[in-house]
Amino acid sequence: MAEFDGDEGSGATHPMPVTSANTMRAAVMVFAARVFMLSNYSIGCSMHAATAALLNEKRWYNGTMDDSRVGQYLNQLLRGLIEPLLLYIISELPSHGYRIAKELERRSCGYFSLTASTVYSALRRLEEEGLVLSDWQRVASSQRRRCYYLTDKGRRMLKLKVAEWERFSSAAEQVITNS
Repeated sequence: MAEFDGDEGSGATHPMPVTSANTMRAAVMVFAARVFMLSNYSIGCSMHAATAALLNEKRWYNGTMDDSRVGQYLNQLLRGLIEPLLLYIISELPSHGYRIAKELERRSCGYFSLTASTVYSALRRLEEEGLVLSDWQRVASSQRRRCYYLTDKGRRMLKLKVAEWERFSSAAEQVITNS
């Protein structure tokens, strides 16, 4: 058994030896748990907050494995999720970037708390791909904000991404429940 990172000097052990296969397995476990969190939104934010807290603890997996590789893998997965999630929010709530980001954070019970640069970079990519349009709108107190709207191409892409997500999450759920 290998000692895992967590409480310094706790002597706690974890039965999973450190291998590249286990590094990938841990990353897949994290992703599968995140899929579970997203697909069971109706459970409520307290369940999501508890699961998110667990996933953010290094203790649950063998902390001696290459955390940077797991982090890179999870960052790539997150990048693949952000843009479709933003499209979904914009389809229901055309608005400015800050409000879109806050709505995503609210709906995910704080799980998707993204930096402004992450949100605006993703919105810029979506606009460059012709999936969203933006224009400057005057809002309360005479401030001007760039507001984002879905294009027809964006609606078609969103429909494809939602169907793809449903197939993916269904397959992931089958793997998890039929183990």
